[in-house]
Amino acid sequence: MIQSFKNAIRGLLYGSALFPQAQRAYQSVFNPLAAADRSRMEAFYSQFFQPGDLVFDVGANIGEYTELFVSLQAKVVAVEPNPECCLVLKRLSRRSAVSVEQSAAGAAEGFLDLHLCQESHLSTVSDNWLEQTKAIASLSEAKWVNTIRVPVTTLDTLADRYGVPRFVKIDVEGFEEEVLAGMAFSPECLSFEYHIGDQAALARCLDRLQGYSFNLITSIEHQFALSRWVAAPEILEWIAAYHGDQDFGDVFARRKDVASEPLVKRT
Repeated sequence: MIQSFKNAIRGLLYGSALFPQAQRAYQSVFNPLAAADRSRMEAFYSQFFQPGDLVFDVGANIGEYTELFVSLQAKVVAVEPNPECCLVLKRLSRRSAVSVEQSAAGAAEGFLDLHLCQESHLSTVSDNWLEQTKAIASLSEAKWVNTIRVPVTTLDTLADRYGVPRFVKIDVEGFEEEVLAGMAFSPECLSFEYHIGDQAALARCLDRLQGYSFNLITSIEHQFALSRWVAAPEILEWIAAYHGDQDFGDVFARRKDVASEPLVKRT
C-alpha cells in the first residue's frame, strides 16, 4: 500500500516544478545515498548549460537525464525510439519544458530496426552492438525480446525544428558515430557513450569532432577522470591503458572557442 501511495504521488507531481523538491526531500530521508548521487549529477551537468538553454537528450530512455536537465531549468528535446519509454517521457512533458521526438537519431532520415531488450536502456538500432553484447561480461545475460521498425531523424533536422542546442547528450548503444554523422552544427558541449571493447568506434567519433577538447567519465561516476581538457589522442591513450572494471563511460567534448575557465570539477 505504501508503494502504491508513493507511485500515486509521483504520478501527480512528475514533470511539475514541485517534483525535484519532493524527490529531494523524500530521498534525503529514506535514501540518502540516492540524494547524494542526485546532487553530484546536478552539480556535474550544470557545468554545460544555463537555465533556459536548449538541450538535446538523444537516447532518452525513460527520462532520467531528461528530468534532471529539466530540474536544472533547461528546455529539453528528448529523442527516443522505444514507444513504451516515450509514454513515460510524454507524461514528463505534460508539465515541463520537454518536447518528445519518438524516433531514433542517425546519419540520415529513414527507418531502422530497433532491437528491444528487456532492460530498455540496452535497446539499440545497431546490429553490430547487438552482437557485441554477447562478448561483454556485464551484458551477456541481456534478454532481447523483440524487433520493431522505427523512424530515424537527424540532429540537423531537430536543430532546424527546435534551434541549435547548447548541450547534446548521446547515449544510443553503439550508434553514436551515426548520430554524430547527422550533426553539421557544433554545440558548445556534448557527450557520447563509449564502450571499452570498441575503441575503433570511439576513435571515429572523436575524429568527427574537430575543434573540440575532451574529457571523460567511467560508468556513471559523474566525476571527470582527467584533471584537464585534452586532445583526442590523449583520450584514446587513456582508454587503451585503462584496467578498471567498467565496460563503458561517456566522453565529453567542449568546443575550443568556449570561454577558457575550466569546467572540470574533480573530487
